[in-house]
Amino acid sequence: MGDYIIHNGEGCIVTKKGEDIQILLHSYGEDIDKLIGVESILKRRGIKRTAERKFSLNIINLYHDYTLTEYEINEKVGSAYDYWVSLGKPSRINDDERDVMDNASFPKISLRFAKKSAIYNLVPKVQGYGAILIMLKKVQKHL
Repeated sequence: MGDYIIHNGEGCIVTKKGEDIQILLHSYGEDIDKLIGVESILKRRGIKRTAERKFSLNIINLYHDYTLTEYEINEKVGSAYDYWVSLGKPSRINDDERDVMDNASFPKISLRFAKKSAIYNLVPKVQGYGAILIMLKKVQKHL
């Protein structure tokens, strides 16, 4: 994330570092602020799922061209916790299982170009208990 917070709202944090912009979007259950035990969390994860959350972001005055990199993690993509649950929640895992979890627990990454514009619109969807990190990095012009 960047050095300066531009916006901090429900499920959305926007920061800036120099000319670069970072956007973190996340979804969660209503009980996130309540302190509950691990057993309750394990029981509720299988029953109560957080619905998809759709955002509409308008970035105003995008003065430069940017490369946009999007990192997504959720219950189906890149979650070591959910891989552990799918193994039956073992109290110990062997080296082979750990290696598989290490290699499978990576976010989905997409890359695209954001051309300079007065208003640049993004409409990302955060799936379930998940997060999306969007990094806009200024394209360096070569003369």
